[in-house]
Amino acid sequence: MLSVVVAAAISFAPNAAPVQIVGIRANAPVMSAQPMNRRSAVLSAAAAAAALPLMARAEIYQGGTSLGMKSDKDYLAGSDDALAAIAARANKANEEEKRRKAEEYARAVERGDSEKANALAPVLVGLVGGGSIVFSLPFFYKNLMRLGLRWASVVNKDIKQEDFDKNYNPKAKGGKRR
Repeated sequence: MLSVVVAAAISFAPNAAPVQIVGIRANAPVMSAQPMNRRSAVLSAAAAAAALPLMARAEIYQGGTSLGMKSDKDYLAGSDDALAAIAARANKANEEEKRRKAEEYARAVERGDSEKANALAPVLVGLVGGGSIVFSLPFFYKNLMRLGLRWASVVNKDIKQEDFDKNYNPKAKGGKRR
């Protein structure tokens, strides 16, 4: 594995000497009897990471470069103008879309469609809010029942503390909570 990565790195390196392969015949592929262990996996990943800079040598040529190459051609010429043209086209399209939506909204207001479209908004908000209460009620309805009994016990003296207090212990001193 390591030799394949190193050979690939050397073959793609721009300053590498040509490799001469003489008299090698092809053999049948042999599968490894043992699975790859952690050490070999880490070493092969490190070798691949070390070989990446050799395979990808990208530079921006603008006059002289770090390689000492002199060139009169400016490879970045016109890129600012191209970016400005792309931005101008995008801004023009955005303004056109904004104007089209404003005209569409103005026509809807003239026809009276905007009030019709928003007529069901309070009903929808009420249904969603009521549904959230109804669907969450099973999680806390017992607490609401105890709270209602506690409030009712202020007026109705027939309601005992053990009816609404789940921690009520009648054997405790004075019949108080634990």
